[in-house]
Amino acid sequence: MYSLIVGNLNYSSWSVRPWLAFKAAGIPFEEKVISLYVPGSKEQILSHSPGGKVPILEDGAVTVWDSLAIIEYAAEGHPQAGLWPADAVRFVKGEFTAEMMLDTVWTLSHNNGPIFNVVELAWVTFGNFYADGGHEFGALC
Repeated sequence: MYSLIVGNLNYSSWSVRPWLAFKAAGIPFEEKVISLYVPGSKEQILSHSPGGKVPILEDGAVTVWDSLAIIEYAAEGHPQAGLWPADAVRFVKGEFTAEMMLDTVWTLSHNNGPIFNVVELAWVTFGNFYADGGHEFGALC
């Protein structure tokens, strides 16, 4: 069974992503919560992963520490869960959208300029993508 190490779900939206995907897909896992923003939390996280961030998936000797990579790893092990579309074109569009969303979130969280410029860029990018039929994804994409 997977061990999913997460931060407080009300503080760590990155932790919520694989947690929610596993719950929605019915993939069993043991949840381990590391309280964030308290003394020793960074050391606890580093004891599980050299990345120093949550979420972290442990599967025996395998450790994965990125929310999208965790979901992709689980999708490979549980194809029946429907985390990603089986059709190759829909899979690529789903993966592209997920990566674009992650890039947009990173840009928004690290943006020193007007936030509307970043939102406008994301809107144009996603708008063009969806106009080309990018809306056809699997249940969780």
